[in-house]
Amino acid sequence: MKQNLIPDSVFSIGIYGLGKAGSSFYLTAINHQISVSAVCSRSHPCYFDLKIFFADLKKHNTQILILAVSDDALPQVVTEISKMDWIPPYIAHLSGACSSEILKPLNKRCGTAQFHLLCSMDGKNPILPETLNAICASDEDAKKLFGQLSTQMGFKPFNLALEMQPLYHAAACIAGNLPVALIAEAMELLQPIGLDELTLRISLSKLLRSTANAIEQKPLAEALTGPIARGDVKTIKKHLDALKNLPSNNDIEKIYRLLSLKLLQLDNIKEQSALLKLLS
Repeated sequence: MKQNLIPDSVFSIGIYGLGKAGSSFYLTAINHQISVSAVCSRSHPCYFDLKIFFADLKKHNTQILILAVSDDALPQVVTEISKMDWIPPYIAHLSGACSSEILKPLNKRCGTAQFHLLCSMDGKNPILPETLNAICASDEDAKKLFGQLSTQMGFKPFNLALEMQPLYHAAACIAGNLPVALIAEAMELLQPIGLDELTLRISLSKLLRSTANAIEQKPLAEALTGPIARGDVKTIKKHLDALKNLPSNNDIEKIYRLLSLKLLQLDNIKEQSALLKLLS
C-alpha cells in the first residue's frame, strides 16, 4: 500500500547513485538545507547488499528516494527495490531518457516520478538556480510533492505529460549535446591555422558561451549575430565556396546550409529572399 503524504515542504531524502548527477544533486540539497539521510554508490562496499541501504533509509525515516543511477541500471534497481519489505513513500529518478513508466512496478506502494533537470551536471558543483525541472509523476499527490521539492531546491518545476517525454528529451539533447558536434566540426576546419587543440577548444567554448549568454538575455532574433543576422549575402557565399572546396569529403557544407536556413525563420533577418535563394 502507498504510504501517506508527507507534510508540506518537509523533506528527508536519500540518494542512490553518486556519479555526476547524484553528486551534484546532493550538493544542491545540502545548499538548500534539505536533510539527506543516506547516500550510496552501487559500487560502495557498505551497500553491496541493497537491503542494508534501505534499512538505513528506514532508520532515518527517509521520505524521498532519488535514483541517480545510469539508464541501463534503472530496470534492475527498480526490480530490486520492488522486493524490499519497506520503501520510502516517494521515489523519483533523474534520467531524461527513461520516462516515469520505468517506475511503474512501484506505483502501488509509493508515489513515483521522473525528475529531470535540464542541465549538465559535473558532480563537483551544485545545480544552477532556476534550472528547468521536468516532473512526470504517477499521481497528483506525487506531482505536488515533487513540485514542492523542486521549488525548495531552487529549480523551476513544470509538469511534463508522459506522451511529451520523448520530444522533450530529444530537444534537450539537441540543445545540450549537438553543439559539441558543431564545435568538433569547427575545430577540424581550424586545424590548418596551426593552433593547438586546447587553445581551439577553449576559444570556441568561449564563443559558444557568449552566444548562450545572449540567448538568455534576448529573443533569438536579437541574440543572433554574424552574416545571417546582417543579411550579408557576399560573406555567406564565400563561406559556401570555401566549404565546397574542402579536400576532404564531409557534410559540413550541408550542415551549414541546413542550419542557416533554420536561422532565416527568425524575425528581423535582413535580405531573407536573397539568402534563401543562396542557401537552398
